[in-house]
Amino acid sequence: MSDSFSDFLSVDPKGVDSPRLPDVCLPELPFMRPEPGSRLLDAGISVELPFQGPAPDLGAFETK
Repeated sequence: MSDSFSDFLSVDPKGVDSPRLPDVCLPELPFMRPEPGSRLLDAGISVELPFQGPAPDLGAFETK
């Protein structure tokens, strides 16, 4: 089994408690975002939410 941490840009939660941006959006952080080429990309199933690519990505974030 491969190291699942390598599927993410970062697993360090540093910055998740940062204040919101002036437009009230959350700050864009690498925490728990899929790494390019991750096995999480396009590995989900459609649940009628928008996604990019042939299938949704697994996890909290859909890659652009």
